[in-house]
Amino acid sequence: MANDKDFKVKNGVKASAYYEAIGTVTSGVEGYLLSSASYDNKSVVVNQDPNPRDIYFKPDGTKFFIAGNNQDEINDYDCSTAWDISTATYNQSYVASNTTAPFGLAFSPDGTKMFVVDVAAPASVDEYSLSTAWDQTSATYVDSLDTSTEVADQGLVFNGDGTSLYVGTGGGTIYQYNMTTAYDVSTGSYASKSLDVSSQVTNDFGIDFNADGTKLFVLSYTGFAVYQYSLSTAYDISTGSYDNISFSVASEATTATNGITFGNSGTKMYVISLGDDTLYQYSTGVSTQTLDLSTGSVFEITADADVRIGLSNPAPSGTVSSATLILNGGSKTTYDIANLKGSGEQAKIGTLGAQFITSATVYLRGLFVGKNGSRMYVSDDNDNYIYQYNILRPPYLDSAVIAGMVDVGNTTGTVPTSIFFKPDGTKMYQIDTGNDAVYQWDLSTAWEISSATYNSKQLSIASQAVEGMGLWFKTDGTSLYVLDNTTDDVFQYDLTTAWDVSTGSYANKSISETSQQTSGIIFNDDGTKIFIGRTLEEYNLSTAWDISTATASGSTAGGSIDRYADKLTLTASGGKYFYLGNRTTRAPNRSYDPLREQKVARLYFGTPYSISYDSSVKFQRGSTRSAFNIGETRVITFTTRDGGTTYMAQEVMKGIDDNV
Repeated sequence: MANDKDFKVKNGVKASAYYEAIGTVTSGVEGYLLSSASYDNKSVVVNQDPNPRDIYFKPDGTKFFIAGNNQDEINDYDCSTAWDISTATYNQSYVASNTTAPFGLAFSPDGTKMFVVDVAAPASVDEYSLSTAWDQTSATYVDSLDTSTEVADQGLVFNGDGTSLYVGTGGGTIYQYNMTTAYDVSTGSYASKSLDVSSQVTNDFGIDFNADGTKLFVLSYTGFAVYQYSLSTAYDISTGSYDNISFSVASEATTATNGITFGNSGTKMYVISLGDDTLYQYSTGVSTQTLDLSTGSVFEITADADVRIGLSNPAPSGTVSSATLILNGGSKTTYDIANLKGSGEQAKIGTLGAQFITSATVYLRGLFVGKNGSRMYVSDDNDNYIYQYNILRPPYLDSAVIAGMVDVGNTTGTVPTSIFFKPDGTKMYQIDTGNDAVYQWDLSTAWEISSATYNSKQLSIASQAVEGMGLWFKTDGTSLYVLDNTTDDVFQYDLTTAWDVSTGSYANKSISETSQQTSGIIFNDDGTKIFIGRTLEEYNLSTAWDISTATASGSTAGGSIDRYADKLTLTASGGKYFYLGNRTTRAPNRSYDPLREQKVARLYFGTPYSISYDSSVKFQRGSTRSAFNIGETRVITFTTRDGGTTYMAQEVMKGIDDNV
């Protein structure tokens, strides 16, 4: 037809390629997410009274109060940084004259009234008036509410307007009391409403609500955990039910826990440990990204931290609303050895490219991953080839396909080991241990190994390295580094012309690493850290890229890496770590097929991001993966027919290579 047009769709998964309108994403923060809680590594000793029982924060987070049962004191602490207890300093104490054994603590929102639970018989909630707001030393006893009939004497919390208060018991029950005048306990009485939490907690505990009273949190004294309950009617304790969600604090508080409160809009949680008289701080908030369906139908989010995804403003019930979400993992690189994680993925090189591999005996030595994770190169020192694999959906190794190879044996030697590429993919560098040299190749087509030609440039490392097995370049190409597998040393060479190895010379700088059989090296982005060997021993460089200034940090990845791992590399974009294993452990009498057991596996630095969704979102297979790694891309569709009461969701793709 005359009107036919040839066209090409590039980056079809990207939002810009869709004909539908690009929608608006609204960012925010959601608090009180116990399921996403994590310890902040922040604490403060609160032993002015050596039996701390409960905690209350001033609404602006600059001050908190501790009720102590040993000396019957109310102590306050000032925070120089709001909500950060690591900045807290002790201020002053007040002996609650009419309270014999303080076990719970609360204030009115303006700080002019203080309420203390007294466990001494008869159990009561005692009210004090403060002539100076938030100064407990100005307190005067006013009245009390008798809670002895219910034996309620554990923890204390008010509802949002001060017309109800809640106190627990060591037997595992929480009682509700109503007041006809807000924050006036003299007008209070038992509301004949309670919640049994004994299936989770049967001893002393602390309690707190979320901001709207639809969630209740209970801290167990000896269970060292916080439990979450939902209230179908806000602040009506009788409508509560356990959510099967809990968070253990046992790693920090190992003896007894009793006081709990949330702060900073529910993004922080604080727990008192009686055993060590310490207050611990946790994060309970998560970033939110809300897709506004009234503005478009295609959305794109790059997550650099935990995130909860919601949807808003769908079409009315009876009309279908659909949305597509492109969810990207951020590229933040932490190089935190303590958080080196395995992705569970691996590519068996022989299986992927057996029809191209020239030898039945494969001994893989070199590994490099480049072009933003979409290209992988491995060398075989048995048949002297370097093989190229295209990773179609980076960084997922199971999407790798063989794409080419080059024979280096007839040109630069017989034992090719480490490989390294110039960042633009136009040059390749390769160590050959047969001749003890670094060789340089040109690629007429960037990143395509089949276009590689040797340009007769080399750097001899024979005077230093007996068996060069690791290779890395400074980011500007003016230095290169070689690891010797025999001496376990790393040597530095400086190049007078960047990326030209023929201009290189030994810089008389080295690192002696003798604690393990070494096999690979990697640097962090700015050259202030180097990682060596199969277990990734970490060294800090006081002068970037100068290995003579390196000192061992004592940190190591240890057992995170396969004991047969031979090569280590990072993708050009950082954040993703790969290793090459040249053989695998096998059971006795089991035949060994080296061709099929050569593997590349993926690990990464840093804790995966957690992706969660509003309860209205239902995935067709019941759930989707909540762990979301750096550099990953997912495409998810959402559909609703009932005005947003429920959304059906499906993950349709887990990554794509824009350049293939």
